[in-house]
Amino acid sequence: SHDMIFNTLSMKNLILSILFFIVGISSISAQNWCGTVAHQESLIENQPEKAAALQERIEQFNRLQKENLANGIKNNDHYIVPVVFHVIHEGGSENISFDQINDQMRILNEDFARLNPDTTNTPAIFAQNAGDTNIEFRLAKIDPDGNCTQGVTRTFSNLTNGARNNVKELIQWNPSRYMNVWVVKSIENFSEDGNIVLGFAQFPNQLSSDPETDGIVIRHNYCGSIESASSNYGRTLTHEVGHWLNLRHIWGDADCGDDNIDDTPTGQEPNYNACTGNFPYNVGGCSASSGQTITQSYGEMFMNYMDYSEDYCMNMFSLGQGSRMRSALSQYRNTLISESNLVATGTNDNYIIVECAPITEFEADYA
Repeated sequence: SHDMIFNTLSMKNLILSILFFIVGISSISAQNWCGTVAHQESLIENQPEKAAALQERIEQFNRLQKENLANGIKNNDHYIVPVVFHVIHEGGSENISFDQINDQMRILNEDFARLNPDTTNTPAIFAQNAGDTNIEFRLAKIDPDGNCTQGVTRTFSNLTNGARNNVKELIQWNPSRYMNVWVVKSIENFSEDGNIVLGFAQFPNQLSSDPETDGIVIRHNYCGSIESASSNYGRTLTHEVGHWLNLRHIWGDADCGDDNIDDTPTGQEPNYNACTGNFPYNVGGCSASSGQTITQSYGEMFMNYMDYSEDYCMNMFSLGQGSRMRSALSQYRNTLISESNLVATGTNDNYIIVECAPITEFEADYA
């Protein structure tokens, strides 16, 4: 009987061990995830007639970038981008405050100007190619109707749960004049692989063909670093704006893929757990792409905003990435950054700030 009890307990322990192992594997595989590439693929799948034209625009942009680099042509202009946040909510914590939005704007501008306080964490070999992108983001002060605005709208809708492009149908300001950011409670998992989608953007080469879906969707608890996002560093929007300005992931969205940036080492795959103490990381994981100024002997640039590292591990854009983003603005979003649009949106340097009158956000039904 003692043997039977022992065997029974052993079997139970074995079953529990297997269950814990399976749960452990599941929790490891369920990673935080960016949905931008999946978003682009879904647009192409739903509109196959546009796929060839989109691919040509991508290749044309890449050719032009390489030609400019070969000829020593650099675009160092300073660009200002008008921004509007659309908060989609049901009255819960996803209805984030204006303070939280301002905190996110501070982080976004610090990251793009390389004024973030953690630049000291960038390894020296990568720091020499890190820098200010010369891109600044400002909340709109004038809405599309010419009225005073804080650059924030609020819409009550249950579409804030499992959001996708459907939230964009609720409200969108002209994407050729504003960078639209939708803040939601949660985002639908495009691929149903167990990953948690933190945000997704639309690449600029799709602006002309899909303007109604242009912009960025982000979870409220990853927007900024205070209040509902107090456990994060606000780098999700930095990452998604990179996509919105034509940056690929650091691993080129393929095993040792090409991100079309010469001063970033070839990445093998997304990095989730690498951080400062891991440098150099994954040395020799991929062979260096031709023309790269940083060879693979220094490992991967996991601290780049376009990797999947934790927020506190990200701290840089490369100079090449900055150049590519400025080119995306001048080629695809030139109306957005024009002086006339900055005046029209109240984001120009000479705009006199006006205190907006309180906005009534309720209505009475006497019927």
